[in-house]
Amino acid sequence: MMKDDQEYSDLLARWLKEDLSEEEQLRLEQSGNLDDLKIVIEDIDTWSLPEMDIEQKLSTLKRERLQKRETRVVSLRVWMSIAASFLLLIGFYFGSEWLTGDRTIETALGEQIDHELPDGSLVKIDALSSISYASDWDNERKLKLTGRAFFDVSKGHVFTVKTSLGEVQVLGTEFEVAANEERFEVSCFEGRVQVLAGDQSEILTVGEAINLEEGVLVRFTFQNTQPHWLKGFSQFENAPLSDVLTELKKYYEIEIHLPDKYINHQFSGRFPHNDLKLALRSIFDPLEISFTLTTENEMIFD
Repeated sequence: MMKDDQEYSDLLARWLKEDLSEEEQLRLEQSGNLDDLKIVIEDIDTWSLPEMDIEQKLSTLKRERLQKRETRVVSLRVWMSIAASFLLLIGFYFGSEWLTGDRTIETALGEQIDHELPDGSLVKIDALSSISYASDWDNERKLKLTGRAFFDVSKGHVFTVKTSLGEVQVLGTEFEVAANEERFEVSCFEGRVQVLAGDQSEILTVGEAINLEEGVLVRFTFQNTQPHWLKGFSQFENAPLSDVLTELKKYYEIEIHLPDKYINHQFSGRFPHNDLKLALRSIFDPLEISFTLTTENEMIFD
């Protein structure tokens, strides 16, 4: 089994150069993707150019010279096309960072991923979120985040987390960032972090958090020692029901059409990430909202 994408990419590159040991060859074959790559490469060997009636086209010396120039141009374009196709093929198997220089990690619905940055810092990425950073980490210590993630930064290492609404600068700390086009919230669990939004700048210490509300950074405090979602549940305090349901749909494939009369309801409580029926009861029973869940996971409100 491959330890990570980088090891897999290195083995594929060395396989193309026929520079693998028997043990490495076996590991690569057991990955399950090598057969598909062999088929595509063998198919490339069968490509050929259409035949040309040279005698008919080279009736004069002038046209012969012109045709030779055109033939060279056509050949060059064809081989460039083949090379481009092969690069796309390799990019597909090696990962997009092989072509772009960026590393991107994305999570699916209900999925959480632990990822180690090049400096040894750990990132726990929540469901329906993504991070990306340049492969040249030593010279460009910037990470782009969409969604939510928890960072455990190695001591003595500095980098910046950028979002669409603000950024966080860190030094040896543990913190959480939740960000999208409408939300920017940072919580500090260890050490210190600097939060920047526009021309505003704030320093957070342990137990302090900040939220961007209508363009203004607003501070608040919290008691928990780590984010609730790392423990397998989401928790809210006087949150709009629409925000709660947005969070719910990160962990469950469910269709919800909330009636207008419930839009202004506020919810305080929690719901689990591993039991849909319990999650729905945890949200709607305290609000005394009746519903029916169909076999297609569609909510019908009474």
